[in-house]
Amino acid sequence: MSHNYLVAGNSLTGGLSGDGYGLESVVGLLWEPHSRLSLGATARSGADVILHGDAHAEMSAFGLAETSRFRYPVHHPPTLDTGLAWRASERCTLSFDVHQTYWHGFFNASSYDTPGALLVNTANTFTWRDTWKLRFGASWQVAEKTTLLAGYSYDRFAVDSGSIDFATAIDVPMHRFSAGLARRWSKRVETVLGCIGGFGNRSEGNVQYGLSGIQLMAETRLTF
Repeated sequence: MSHNYLVAGNSLTGGLSGDGYGLESVVGLLWEPHSRLSLGATARSGADVILHGDAHAEMSAFGLAETSRFRYPVHHPPTLDTGLAWRASERCTLSFDVHQTYWHGFFNASSYDTPGALLVNTANTFTWRDTWKLRFGASWQVAEKTTLLAGYSYDRFAVDSGSIDFATAIDVPMHRFSAGLARRWSKRVETVLGCIGGFGNRSEGNVQYGLSGIQLMAETRLTF
């Protein structure tokens, strides 16, 4: 990864090249206590991945050029999903699930074997909190090969007040609404058209942050 910044009218160039690995486990469970009801749960352990590699930075106007090995730990948080689906009729299915992400162990501290004026060690400043997402969905088969889809979800934000800004991440509580149409042309071909829109806002330090947007999607699936 390389980057180029303009600092005080001078160009700052730099880059990182490294790798790492981590192991995590995923387990799931599905239970159908009734022909019209399905209950499910999935848990993912998360993993800590430590990236090692080489870094360089240069600001030619000041005669600065630095290289060093670096260490950058990445915390992939564990998650838990629980949900249910209720087949209200032969044509209508309602669903609800809760997704949780355990961000409380998240960290972002990088270090260099040879730090300098450009390659500076950074300490962990995050105190992110655990988040949850609520999702509701419905599907209605209006014809033999046509199904209407609708949904709503709410996301709780994770980023702490000391970390949120325009330069990093604008994390706000989000409301999302979705709608779609699925058409099966044959046993092997299906087309899905969808639309999702969302909005959210948050106030921190007398600053109002907000996000909103809409996305249109279309896909055709071929089954072999």
